Amino acid sequence: MAHNCAMETSSSFNADYNNSALFRGDTDFTRAIHSMIKAVMFRDTGTVFFTENGMKITVEDYQYVQANVFVQRAMFNDYVLVGSGIDFRIKLPMLCECLNFLGSSTSSNGPRLELSYMRDGAPLRLILEECGVVTDCRIKTLRPEDYVEFDFSTDKIICKVIMKPDFLRDAFLDVDSSSEYLELKIDAGKGFTIAATGPTGDVKTEFPRNSDVIEIFSCSESQHRKFRMSLLKPAVKALQLANKVSIRLDNKGFLSIQYMIDFNGETIKNDEQKNPGIVMRINRLGIDYVKRQALDIFRSQMALIDWNAALKSMMLVKLPLIDARLIHLSPASKFDFSVLSPSSLRLAVTNMDMAVQLSERWNLLSLLTPNDQGASVVCYVKSLQVLLDVELYRARNGKGIQLKTGNCVATSESFRVNAVHAYSFEKIVNSIGNAFNKLIQDTVQRRICTQVKHLIDGPFNEQLMKMANKVNLIIPEMDVQSNGSLWNSKRSLIEGMMLDYGLVREPYLHQNAIITMHSGEISWQGNGGTPFSPNQIITSLEMNDRMLNVFISEYVINSLLYALWKKGAFDATVNKNTVPHLSQLMSSNCYLGMCLGDVVSSAGVPDVSEDEEFEIFITAEKPPEMLFQDGLAKFISYNKATLHSDKHGPLFHFTGTTVGYMRLQVLDGSSIFGKLNITKVQISNHPNSIYKLGNMELDFVSSITQTVLQQLSDEVSSNGLNLPKQNGLSLGRAQINVVGNSLKVDLDFQFDQHILEEFGIKLPEIRTADVF
Repeated sequence: MAHNCAMETSSSFNADYNNSALFRGDTDFTRAIHSMIKAVMFRDTGTVFFTENGMKITVEDYQYVQANVFVQRAMFNDYVLVGSGIDFRIKLPMLCECLNFLGSSTSSNGPRLELSYMRDGAPLRLILEECGVVTDCRIKTLRPEDYVEFDFSTDKIICKVIMKPDFLRDAFLDVDSSSEYLELKIDAGKGFTIAATGPTGDVKTEFPRNSDVIEIFSCSESQHRKFRMSLLKPAVKALQLANKVSIRLDNKGFLSIQYMIDFNGETIKNDEQKNPGIVMRINRLGIDYVKRQALDIFRSQMALIDWNAALKSMMLVKLPLIDARLIHLSPASKFDFSVLSPSSLRLAVTNMDMAVQLSERWNLLSLLTPNDQGASVVCYVKSLQVLLDVELYRARNGKGIQLKTGNCVATSESFRVNAVHAYSFEKIVNSIGNAFNKLIQDTVQRRICTQVKHLIDGPFNEQLMKMANKVNLIIPEMDVQSNGSLWNSKRSLIEGMMLDYGLVREPYLHQNAIITMHSGEISWQGNGGTPFSPNQIITSLEMNDRMLNVFISEYVINSLLYALWKKGAFDATVNKNTVPHLSQLMSSNCYLGMCLGDVVSSAGVPDVSEDEEFEIFITAEKPPEMLFQDGLAKFISYNKATLHSDKHGPLFHFTGTTVGYMRLQVLDGSSIFGKLNITKVQISNHPNSIYKLGNMELDFVSSITQTVLQQLSDEVSSNGLNLPKQNGLSLGRAQINVVGNSLKVDLDFQFDQHILEEFGIKLPEIRTADVF
């Protein structure tokens, strides 16, 4: 599968591509199509047909079983086909992976899907768009092969049953999977029966023709047919999608099962939902690193727990007369997680050994011991394993992540209880043997799951709610200094800006990627107020050798520019003090070339003295803009300027537009530098200007303005921007490119246990809570 980044600036196809494609169409039923294809994916390869009636996907198994998915033309918003039909083969797992790439979609039908097929042998192109994120995927196609055209004419149908799918599915599931054959009996007068014989016995399910389960029963001749279970298994999977199911038999015993799947076209509207400004993707390398590092953090945190106090609450809540003491603890040797769905994980902590001694507190059983010691038992637990399902979701009252625990299973390879210091008591314990062990084992394992779930659902989630979702744009540790007075006067404004990295939608989980989508708004002190929203980010499925890919939209930069504009950051005074090397140009008496005194005199200003000094006041009419295009960052600003004399006052008023292009690079893997090359400064006379300049004089003022702006940008960019370094987190090996309409930063990361405290997660407070 070839993954390519889309370069379009909207979710629509490129016009040239559309006009020459053999097929193009778009639909809002992406999730439905994905579910139907996945339900019939009993082979890796299928044949795709585009006809005048719609789209069909056919899957065959050695010409004995054929499954067809029909996507009617009415399910497409736009459907354009050149010719009578198109067919090609495609790898279905790749197709499903692309269709499900934005699987955590908040709409009921999933992201919007656009399909395009350029020519014979070309890849199938899919563009998915959801909440501003656009993913472009191209899948290699294969030559079509001959397939069986099953002859199932309606005039040959003998029996037809339309019924509720849930009951048929339950009947199939009741059949022993090791059964070789399944019998289908349809009695014209009574109904139909599903039966099978397997190693465990016979199973039979009857459906009377007049039952509520059956909607239509039509049978002109009773039938009794046997089918191989291996051929029918693919039919069961699709039943969970269907609203109705139709079973048909013809006069040759040919079985056809049809599924009616009703998907309404409405989507869930979420007023809080908006396009993300930043998309972050942790790749496979990053996921593997997280697993390894999480185990180290888990071990270090486990070592800090007061296990003797924890065991008393965890195991002995209802037994206040017994003390618990940890004799041995071997920390877990493995921490892992697997993806269950686009929003849930299964956490696994395995291979933990422990030995716990339980002793009576008041020596009440000392009469049973020869040395007046109380009775006690030792519980040995070997290879304790805890499996916990956790769902990740975005908190309704905030922008952070919340966790919801699901199924929890705690098991151990072996569990043994031995009595000590109590001869008679030991005999009692040993006499009940395995039953006693099983009772203690089940109790302990159940308590472990109860307390782990309480820990996550309660105190841990409370800590997550307290996590900050905004960070200062320039942190104090950064070495950002400059001798230029223009920059020094603006630096405090930039340091007062904060980036909002709160989530705007649920995380998307995949075995090969974890994707999070963030606000990306930069504002003064994090107060928000940006009057525009992010456009769609066009991301790429292409992976590289970095752990993390970050896609930064134009919105992030433009929200910063807007916030700086509101604070007057783009207003500047140009004189001999702020720009010393231009002092000669800013005077009325220069020895070589032209200076502002010459410009003023040529414009008709009377009585310009030799010691007259000038200033230029520059203000921004509206916020500057940054656009990502053609691999570059384009900068545009709109300014007003006033030329002021210390003797004559304001003389000239100008309006101007500045255009520049920025190239970004990373040095030493951790410092981002950008060179803004100002290519154009266009200045014209303002209608309210007292005096007017000619074209030559305007060009001269433009050159001065360009020099000043170039100096200011050079001062800023020469300092660079270090990647954030927080306690417990470091970033490096960064590379940066403009991709489509976003800035793509690829980098590696490292973290340790201090990152928990940095984000406000105080595990000591959680441990002291009564959760064990």
